Amino acid sequence: MDFQVDDRSFTVLAFIAVTVMTLFIGVRWAKRERGDPTAVLDWAPEVLIAAKGPPCSVAIIGAGMAGASAAYFCSRLFDSETSVKIDVFESSDHVGGRARSVDCGGRKYEAGASIVHKENKYFVGFCERFGLERRKAAMASAGIVFRGSTSLRSFRLRGNKILDTLALIRRYGLFNLMKLKRAVAKCIEKFTTIYDRQRRGVSYNSPLEMLESLGTAADNLANMLNLSVDDYFIGECGINNRLVKELVNAGTRCNYRQPGSCLNAFCGTVSMAGTDSEALFSVVGGNEQVPRKCLENSRATVYSGARVSKVEVLQKAAPHRSIRVHYNSTEVRDYHAVIIACPLESSSIETTGSRTARKTVGLLEAEGHSMCRTVCHYAEGKIRPDIANSVPKAANIAAVLTYEPDPNLPWTSIGCQVPVDATQEEVREIEARLLRGDEVVFKIFAERPLSDSEIDVLIERPSEPGVAKAAIHDWQSGAYPEYHVGEKLLLFDLGCGVIATSPMERAASALETACISGRNAALLVRKFLLEQGLAVGAKF
Repeated sequence: MDFQVDDRSFTVLAFIAVTVMTLFIGVRWAKRERGDPTAVLDWAPEVLIAAKGPPCSVAIIGAGMAGASAAYFCSRLFDSETSVKIDVFESSDHVGGRARSVDCGGRKYEAGASIVHKENKYFVGFCERFGLERRKAAMASAGIVFRGSTSLRSFRLRGNKILDTLALIRRYGLFNLMKLKRAVAKCIEKFTTIYDRQRRGVSYNSPLEMLESLGTAADNLANMLNLSVDDYFIGECGINNRLVKELVNAGTRCNYRQPGSCLNAFCGTVSMAGTDSEALFSVVGGNEQVPRKCLENSRATVYSGARVSKVEVLQKAAPHRSIRVHYNSTEVRDYHAVIIACPLESSSIETTGSRTARKTVGLLEAEGHSMCRTVCHYAEGKIRPDIANSVPKAANIAAVLTYEPDPNLPWTSIGCQVPVDATQEEVREIEARLLRGDEVVFKIFAERPLSDSEIDVLIERPSEPGVAKAAIHDWQSGAYPEYHVGEKLLLFDLGCGVIATSPMERAASALETACISGRNAALLVRKFLLEQGLAVGAKF
């Protein structure tokens, strides 16, 4: 969106813009804490346990972020390495789950779980503990187009902080932007209290119980589950409809490929913390290194290509073996506790012997829980100007985000990409190429695989030989849940020592919430082992 101001008012507006930028552009949603960022990963001494007899055995199904963090936290719960044996079953040959990369033109790019907020304390703590280098995800001078269904409903941010701040104030009003900032900050402040609770050993049987504990009885995060993020921001926070329809929905469609009317208010509000572009980062070499390092440091045995078909609670088991894991058609292993760290919606794992587990699976089917298919396309070239509707020149445009549905568009967002192994210096070089109008790699989110001709409508690709064709990664089984406001959340604790992590995704799906559910699973394992007399509190 272009606009003009006269010379007399520009100085005043610029002063307001610089002041306001500290409030809602690049805002820090949580207070900066001093000290060791890895301390959040440790347990309070009173939480530690020891095996009462033979080593405790734990199986984890799935080597994604939830499973890997569960393995890490489980291993640290015990007073010695010999007190616990952890096995991880992964159906593919890939460790990291939805944190993975795809090859395009000889370089690798993030295919999922691509950016992280610096206030994600577990993920940051893992990066620090494992010595992983981080780089900023933002391109300081790159513009963004917010695309409506017609050219009159599109506008852009130029990549200039002062001008972009003025544009946002003029379009939405200062107070609406401030209300959005306060609503997100309030939600994040409540949510971050989970870290100290988990460190001290507090576990939760369900996501609902967890969110009810974060806040007061009358004002806790669970209250946000029965409102859409659209209704919450407009009705509860008093933010105007235009801001919610455009900015908020551009964010929800980019993050989850779903409108704000479908996402619960907690999920949508947490995702808006991602608008703080200066606080976002990626791990040099790929975010998938974090779950890989978690597993390496958990001393777990990882069985790759091991597809689990059934988890069976043995009613007449030996004293130290109560749960049987069936995998690869004919193989079985027995454990004291089992963590199912993959989506229950798409895992096809049969659970027998636990009434609670059977009820959960029945509820899963009755509620019609499903995952949202997302197809990522990677193509080298330049964004075509007509894709941005009202923007005559596409140079400098790093992303095009749609904020309302268009039956003629099978895609929801387009964004400039950086190779996973790029240094901060190379990010600046890629930004310079973008600003010059040179070819860079773009990622296109779509609801289905796009044909070459459909991609050519979006991206002007070089015609000379040797240029790589578009690379595609299809999250056919689902990149994140298909959200419905007010849907019933499943239990973490499936009974008899069987624990699930994926119910947390129904509240909000992100790398950090996967880590939180992984640590909660470790705490539920601890609780079960103590109740069964298989472990005791560690003595020092």
